[in-house]
Amino acid sequence: MIFIVAYNAEKTIESVLRRIPPELSVLYEVEVLIIDDSSQDNTFAKSEQNILETYLSILQYFSIVLIKVMGVIRKLVFITH
Repeated sequence: MIFIVAYNAEKTIESVLRRIPPELSVLYEVEVLIIDDSSQDNTFAKSEQNILETYLSILQYFSIVLIKVMGVIRKLVFITH
């Protein structure tokens, strides 16, 4: 499991997600949990967009959960195989 906790990371979340090597799925059952901790920018949208663009072809090997926290969980997106 890979945990990514983000806060106002709109400018950096893309590069963080791109550093997850797709080859990991050959060795492991990969789960990625991204928690957007009440960001005031577009961290959540950028994460969702980047996941779909970068990992759509390999989602059969990855399970990705994207959570937006704002006091309580506001949005929960499961992108899985």
